[in-house]
Amino acid sequence: MLALFWVTRWGQSVVDADAHNQATTYAALARALRADNDALQADLARVLALADTGAANSASWRVLPMATVLPFRRAKLA
Repeated sequence: MLALFWVTRWGQSVVDADAHNQATTYAALARALRADNDALQADLARVLALADTGAANSASWRVLPMATVLPFRRAKLA
């Protein structure tokens, strides 16, 4: 009896509605993921453009490197 339901117009309508709902859901998901991807690519491009200017905490050209201020000395092994 259940198998006959799927060959009636009501059964085919259920299948058609389910297929349509899944298609619209996955199309909306694809659009949302594309928008997220585009936003992340724009953020990455902005960050990479900032990378050429140096770090916010990089030393000034007037500051001597720590190696000249505190020279490295090897520890003597006994």
